Amino acid sequence: MKKLFSLTFILILLLTTAVSGQAEGATNIQVGDYLVFGRYDQDGNRSNGLESIEWQVLEIKDGKALIISRNGLEVYEYDKRVPWPTWANSKVRKWLNSTFMNMVFNKKEQACIEVTTVVTPDNSLWVEYRKATNRKYEAVSDGRETKDKLFLLSAEEVLELCGLNTIQEQLDSVEAREMMKAIATKHAEYAGAFVYHGGMEEYKLDGQGCCWWMLRSPGHLSNHLAYVGSGGNLNSFHYTDVHHLDVCIRPVCWVNLAMLQALGY
Repeated sequence: MKKLFSLTFILILLLTTAVSGQAEGATNIQVGDYLVFGRYDQDGNRSNGLESIEWQVLEIKDGKALIISRNGLEVYEYDKRVPWPTWANSKVRKWLNSTFMNMVFNKKEQACIEVTTVVTPDNSLWVEYRKATNRKYEAVSDGRETKDKLFLLSAEEVLELCGLNTIQEQLDSVEAREMMKAIATKHAEYAGAFVYHGGMEEYKLDGQGCCWWMLRSPGHLSNHLAYVGSGGNLNSFHYTDVHHLDVCIRPVCWVNLAMLQALGY
């Protein structure tokens, strides 16, 4: 994935996406647009049916778009097993590509989602960051490549989206952290998602408190996982924290734009 945004473009994106509407057709979308695709409970009230999911376009290439759910849709544990599994063997990966997939998309919609070769790098970013700040770290393997329709972003992909190279740069950039903030749906919050309810604006987006959302990358130790905090900052936490079911899932996938348009999107 190439670098998608310069910091200048990020500023423009932040000013425009709040007022941008849904793209008129799937083949007319641009990076930063939102499209509606699939359904999931988001208001926490299953009696009134499922709500359409909004996805933000992160990249467009060869008639396909990389999209991420606009909001934290659900809370789900990464895995409980010891030794700590990589993304390839994780429970959350299996759930995303089976149970969640079938709840959200019908068969025709699933056909629009590309099978992606997902490469999860080791934790060298965390080693570099922690070493520079004289804190504890260890080298952690990346695990094997996978073939997935739905996946989570890696720490490296977050940095590429921000146009940055290191964790420290991301933590130091107000614009980059603003870009990574996300709001949990009411469904996710009712299910236990952490949502900031204090008065500090740095942990809010459009006036609402932000959530934590999970990445697929290992953290700075073998029993840690990377995530994005409510302030939009890259962070690393112990796997057992994931089992508290307070970290949101923001699925990512590549979709075929022509096939989406043929379905009326």
